Amino acid sequence: MLEDIDTKRIVEIYNSNEAFISQHLGKAKIYEELIVCELKEMEKISFDSCKIVDKFSGEIVGLCDFKTNKTAYLSLFMLDSKIRGKGIGKEIYGILEQYFIENKCEKIRIDVVYNYPQNVVKFGEKCGFKIVEKIEMVWSGKKSLAYMMIKALCEK
Repeated sequence: MLEDIDTKRIVEIYNSNEAFISQHLGKAKIYEELIVCELKEMEKISFDSCKIVDKFSGEIVGLCDFKTNKTAYLSLFMLDSKIRGKGIGKEIYGILEQYFIENKCEKIRIDVVYNYPQNVVKFGEKCGFKIVEKIEMVWSGKKSLAYMMIKALCEK
């Protein structure tokens, strides 16, 4: 479980992504209680929750939740909005992908809510994901339309 100071920073990261929390959670802001609850839920269903730390400053700059199986499921990959568009997300995603390969995953699945301008469909496509199906997601009681995107992995 992340320390209290980590949950405060993670709340800041979520809240820096206003369109994401609005579209995914139907809220203008989130609070620590939601993060603590989400972390407990992820742990219950055997997902790993990780903070992403800047290798130079040591500051938490993002977070991710995932589960490794034959098809890895990357359920959350979020960076502080201040560092988006600088190639950092693609670099970090590459590290995650290598982790999945090392853990014998054959594919990676992401679900991307697509009905708002700041969605990450293009990011997924740049990373090699393909849209395979339209689905409906439910997160904290809010239903959202999403694309299930899959990327096949092979040993490099």
